[in-house]
Amino acid sequence: MMRLILGLIALVLLFQAPVRAEDLVFYPLEDEALERVNAFRAALGQVERAPCLRAWESLPALELSEPLNQAAREFLRRAVAEQSFNHVLPDGSSPLARVRAQGYEPLLVGESLAYLGFENYLPPEEALSVVLDWLLGQALLQETPEAAPFVFPAYRHFGLAMAGVTISIEGQTYNFYLFCFVLAVPAQEDFPFTIGRLYDDRDQDGVATPEEGLAGVKVVFEPLEGEGKMETCTLSDGTFFLPVGAPGLLRFEVSSEGLSFPRLRLVSPSPVFVQAPTPRVWSNLTNAGQI
Repeated sequence: MMRLILGLIALVLLFQAPVRAEDLVFYPLEDEALERVNAFRAALGQVERAPCLRAWESLPALELSEPLNQAAREFLRRAVAEQSFNHVLPDGSSPLARVRAQGYEPLLVGESLAYLGFENYLPPEEALSVVLDWLLGQALLQETPEAAPFVFPAYRHFGLAMAGVTISIEGQTYNFYLFCFVLAVPAQEDFPFTIGRLYDDRDQDGVATPEEGLAGVKVVFEPLEGEGKMETCTLSDGTFFLPVGAPGLLRFEVSSEGLSFPRLRLVSPSPVFVQAPTPRVWSNLTNAGQI
């Protein structure tokens, strides 16, 4: 019987013997992955979803981006070389920085990391299907921040790197597939919208990682003139999307209890004023206009 080890970023690469970046074998399955993700986004309204997704019957199709593919491949090479399977690498490199290094200027970047370990042989196509089954199921439930990018409405572009490597764990040899999915909103996006990420910057590094996201927070937008009040809530990585670009007031219904350094990254084509609870706690609030 084949034994599978399926996981998210907790791998921390489990390496007990040196593994070199040149040992990675990449599998070009980006088109297959994109087709599966787009079918999932198109059929969102046909399945039971977590409350923060129920406003959406379908989500826009994503387009494949070679710069995002390259950013994902570079992450896997560096993750193996530096033995750190985390969104922020030891030198402080974040998904945003890695995407920009490939010449793609984003408003927002989402990254999802996963791995699949197995004994004997597992075809790469089957491994991709297993991982997507898991991630997309988690996305519907909003139970892990790694899955949130797949259901974020504003993303327009998609990239993937999938690589195989052999790893020794406590004297036992395992074959692993490593995955890095990258989704992004391009800086030149011109539709009316307000998007952001609400997170608790516990390590105070100014970088919003998925696990720091504040999930399920009610977000209310009230235009400064006329009607058009809108409500949504943050996904499991703290992201939120409002299809409105008029000046207005943004209010978060969140308790400050238990928060260390809450921050907001916000993008809007029009001025947006933020009403935040407990000014002392929210002294690190950032409304820079660009993520």
